[in-house]
Amino acid sequence: PVHQVNFTFPWGGYGTFFSKGALRRMIQPLHCNKTTSSQFTTDTSQKSFEQEACTRLLDPDRCAIGECRFYKPGMSIVDLMKAYTKGMQYYCVHSDWFLGYFINSYHISRHTVPTGEWFDDRLGDVPTDR
Repeated sequence: PVHQVNFTFPWGGYGTFFSKGALRRMIQPLHCNKTTSSQFTTDTSQKSFEQEACTRLLDPDRCAIGECRFYKPGMSIVDLMKAYTKGMQYYCVHSDWFLGYFINSYHISRHTVPTGEWFDDRLGDVPTDR
């Protein structure tokens, strides 16, 4: 439905920017098993990110474009994107939409509330599963 995807993907030609934190999430290895790497960190946002990503990756019904079948423990989101594009027999999708799917579905960026000149992080841990 349009209300779920309205303004949630990069629009061609405007570019996409990543913060340092978002880049960290994109290259963080995901160990989706009983011994997740998140248990060794005290950073709650990293734990939450890995838990949410693994919940999606281990449930084929939640992988809207079928990326779950390409996941192997220890892969990052970037590794998964590469495996998906190499593994699909037919692959034709706008690059901004492909990138937007992974950013939104795997919570690469965090939600913030614009307040004046800065962003307030009150919504940093709000899940918005698409």
